Amino acid sequence: RKSLYPEEIRINVFRNKAPKIKVTFPGKDMKVYPLAELDITAEISDDQKVLNWGIDYDFNGLAKSIPLGNPYRDTDFKKVALHHPFEFEKLGAQPNDLLSWKVWAEDIGDDGKIRRTFTDIYFIEIRFLEEIVREMQMQGEGKSEEKKESDKLVEIQKQVISATWKQIQKTLYSEFDDRMT
Repeated sequence: RKSLYPEEIRINVFRNKAPKIKVTFPGKDMKVYPLAELDITAEISDDQKVLNWGIDYDFNGLAKSIPLGNPYRDTDFKKVALHHPFEFEKLGAQPNDLLSWKVWAEDIGDDGKIRRTFTDIYFIEIRFLEEIVREMQMQGEGKSEEKKESDKLVEIQKQVISATWKQIQKTLYSEFDDRMT
């Protein structure tokens, strides 16, 4: 006789997702002194395997990519922690310098090739040692004209870098979407 509850076999196939990167510190733009040391930390996870991870930064026109991750490609990491210290004194930081940085992670994409995923760009502005921070200071009050102009230039520089990065990401993701269809 037939079963009252026929067996059903179901196979669910999920698309390989890009790694998720969560910057845990600082997670925002910052201002630091030229003698400061700042630790960047992030959590990276992937549904399959994180192959490698690292940080890219640009400081005074010097762009550098630092791989911090997996020296043994055969080890499976689904979740990893990233830690990288920036020592601004060793970088030769001066007031009004700007460091931009982003974290990246690599995994295997749907096409079998290595795929690199990035976070948004973050900025670290180097402030003056003599800068006095007062609570409830009115906008522009107590700043010299030179300082105001320098602040405007740094802000414009941040906007240009952010806009360029967003355009690059849009182009990369549209190429990736075209390949998937």
